[in-house]
Amino acid sequence: MTITLISVSDLAARLAAGQIDHGRLRVFDLRHDLMDHSVGRRAYGEGHIPGARFLDHETELCASRTGKNGRHPLPTPEHLASLMAAHGVTPDTLVVAYDASGGQYAAHLWWMLRWIGHENVAVLDGGWPAWSAAGLATRSGPAQSLAPLPKAKPRGSLAGSVDAVAVLANIDKGVAIKSVGVFLQTTPSAVQVFADSGIEKPEDLEGKTIAVSAGDAPTTTFPLYLEAVGLKESDVKQQNLDPAGKIAAVLSGQVDGLIGFAHDQGPTIAAKSG
Repeated sequence: MTITLISVSDLAARLAAGQIDHGRLRVFDLRHDLMDHSVGRRAYGEGHIPGARFLDHETELCASRTGKNGRHPLPTPEHLASLMAAHGVTPDTLVVAYDASGGQYAAHLWWMLRWIGHENVAVLDGGWPAWSAAGLATRSGPAQSLAPLPKAKPRGSLAGSVDAVAVLANIDKGVAIKSVGVFLQTTPSAVQVFADSGIEKPEDLEGKTIAVSAGDAPTTTFPLYLEAVGLKESDVKQQNLDPAGKIAAVLSGQVDGLIGFAHDQGPTIAAKSG
C-alpha cells in the first residue's frame, strides 16, 4: 500500500490505537542540519513524537566516505535492510518519517526504503513543525530498546525516477503533484567569495585556494570549469573539507573562497558573517 504522505491527525490516531506496540507502525525522526551534525540528535533528546526512533543522516543512512563517493553515499541495500530490522521493521510495518526541514531528510528515507522494496512508508505532512503546531503529545529522552528481528534481506526495488519535463507536462494537464524531495540536484554551483577577496573574474582564481568537498557534484565538475576559462587544475589550490568546514575556512580567512551550490552555502556565509 503506497501512502507517500500521512497527516498529523492520521499518525496521532494510529499512535493512540497502539500500532507501535504491536509492531504495525514505526516512526523515525530524521531531523538534521548539514552545518551542525549534532543538531538532530539533540533535538530528538529534547522532544520527539511518542515512540519515534532517531536515525542519523550522516552515519546510519550513509556508507563510509572514501573521498570519491560524495558527501552522502548510499549504504548497501543489505545494510539498510538490517538497520530497519534492528528497529523492528517488518515487511508489513508502516514506516513514517519526519524532519524539521520541509521533508528533505524524511523523503530521503522514504526513497531509500522503496529502493530496498519496502512499500509501506510515508512522510509526515508538515513534519515536526506541523506536529508541534497541532499541540500533540511529545516525549523526551532515548527510544525504548527493542529485540532485533532476524536478519533481513532487501526485496525488489520500488524506486523509479521521472525527469522535470515529464513532471511539468503532467502539471500542465492538471495532474495534482506534490514534491516530497529532490534527489538529483541541478542548482547552479559557483565559486563563492567575499567582495574584497580580489576575485572578480575567472582568471583571478589563479594562485588562490578554494575549499572543495571531494566527490560532490560542484567539486567533480570544477576542473571542467577551469579548463573552459583557460586555467589548468594545478593553477588553483583545492583544500578538501566537509560542508561545515568549507564555510568555517572562508569565514576565518584560511581559504580564498569555496565551490558549492549557489542557493545553499552563499546565503549561509552571508548570515554567519553579518
